[in-house]
Amino acid sequence: MKKLIFIILLSPVTLFANPKPDVNQAKPTYSTALAEAEEALARYVGVYKMNEQFSITISLEGGKLYALAQGDAEKTEFTPVSGNKFLVKGPETEVEFLEEDGKVQYLFVNMQGGLKLKKVN
Repeated sequence: MKKLIFIILLSPVTLFANPKPDVNQAKPTYSTALAEAEEALARYVGVYKMNEQFSITISLEGGKLYALAQGDAEKTEFTPVSGNKFLVKGPETEVEFLEEDGKVQYLFVNMQGGLKLKKVN
């Protein structure tokens, strides 16, 4: 009986004791986090078309997304807002990448009533 009481008294200590941290466990590094962020952004890369006359190419460079509209000479940087939403530098315009069936399918540009471009590659 004394053994049972002793075991019961020690159980809470064992259950709620904080384990010592594993100092040998690999910690995420800045480069790992950057690689993961770039991997997440890479799904947005591609060509988005509104029609045969107008398309936007999204590229990933140095961990940032850029857009190059058909006919433009310079790329425009996207600034992340949240998740799949970004602001276009220059004229403050919000863009959003939309998914269907778990894949990015559209780029929605929130200007002039909204422009929805389909991802073609």
